[in-house]
Amino acid sequence: MNSFKRQTLSLCMIVKNEEKFLDECLKSVRNVVDQMVIVDTGSSDRTIEIARNYGAEVYKYQWRDDFAAARNESIKYAAGDWILWMDADERLKPDSIPELQKLLRKEEKPVAYVIQIWNRINQGKNYRLSGAHRLFTNHFGITFQGRIHEQIVYSLAALKGKEHSCTVGLEHLGYDLDETAQDKKHIRNLKLLQRLIKDEPGNAYAHFSLGQEYAIGKDWEKAVKHFNIARKKNNFEIGMQAALLNTLGEALMNLNRTDEAEKASHLSIRKVRRQVGAYYLLYRIAAKKKNDLLTLDRLETLFSMNEEVAEHGKRLSSDVVIDPDMIISEIIKIGQRLDQPEIIVRWFHRFSTEKREQRPNQLIFLHHLLKSGKIKEAEQVIEQSDYSGEAEFLDLAGFIYIKQRKFEKAIEAYRHLLVFKPENPTLIKRLAGLYAKTGDLEKAQMLLTQLVSPAT
Repeated sequence: MNSFKRQTLSLCMIVKNEEKFLDECLKSVRNVVDQMVIVDTGSSDRTIEIARNYGAEVYKYQWRDDFAAARNESIKYAAGDWILWMDADERLKPDSIPELQKLLRKEEKPVAYVIQIWNRINQGKNYRLSGAHRLFTNHFGITFQGRIHEQIVYSLAALKGKEHSCTVGLEHLGYDLDETAQDKKHIRNLKLLQRLIKDEPGNAYAHFSLGQEYAIGKDWEKAVKHFNIARKKNNFEIGMQAALLNTLGEALMNLNRTDEAEKASHLSIRKVRRQVGAYYLLYRIAAKKKNDLLTLDRLETLFSMNEEVAEHGKRLSSDVVIDPDMIISEIIKIGQRLDQPEIIVRWFHRFSTEKREQRPNQLIFLHHLLKSGKIKEAEQVIEQSDYSGEAEFLDLAGFIYIKQRKFEKAIEAYRHLLVFKPENPTLIKRLAGLYAKTGDLEKAQMLLTQLVSPAT
């Protein structure tokens, strides 16, 4: 029973001038951590005040252009059985708290969990997923290494510790900063990585990281240079090799070296089949070449792989997750360009029911259904839609209901349409005819009278 008893948890952070983010960060973890350790590297705003408001222990530290050294300073003060490390621009996802608490069990050897990082982009509309060793056992000697992009993975391996995955998630806002903040962060990271490579020219991971930083700044030539240096060192495990090939492929595509980018993507897939990133890049390469048939084929493959990764989990910690509705929307657009209604019909119904607002233009879909003679399917779309505010949709709805001999529903659609076109003679005649079919001759006559003598 004791092995399942919840152990204590210390939050360890390094901060500087984080008053914009820190309050929400600490609020997200205050009910799950037993200790908050904040190492401040020179704040001049309200950061320390906010930290102390949450009961955090605050320690001052002289910044040395070395993230690992600062992280190690923070965990020096940790008293808990476990350590969770975060940055101020991160929040623990509320639905992750129960699982996080379950993970806090007694361990006899070093253990670290890979936590899912939900990197927010496009003002929170989309996320790029990554994984990081953010939760680990204390008192076993685990430490950080790396002047920048610091990690515990090397220390964990040296101690023969265990690594586990979990679904605990952190939301990261750092990739969704304003342009000024992004530029400042980019300049700082370039400086630290260039210094690291000067100190350790043979460090493959440092070259990989510098290549990624150049890619963030859209300096694709330098990015490719350092990705290739990292490849030549070739001391990565296979998942990291695949991730490196994906980032290399992205940079090559942005240099219009699409054949080389395609080769890098295929090499990545050979190393790790179950991934999304390389398949996503292959789709984008085909789209860039304006080859609709190849793009369609790669989109369908991407959709299948996206589902497989969602069901069985990621093999690459830096893989991407694509909104399936986005993939379907792109497939439907190609179906429209190729004038292939069967593609549109087949894929339209695969949209997530909870995301109907993301569906492409339903009018286009209805036209294709009618062109394919699929009246019943068209009626289903009408029934699932709020068409009261769109004239063309109302017109189509009325037509479809007439085809199904559902005259009362057709009348309802055309009555709404009459609001938009109150003096349209064709519409008035059609509505009068429907009233006559349903036996309401009085309303039919009133409409026809209006047609002869419109109101002034």
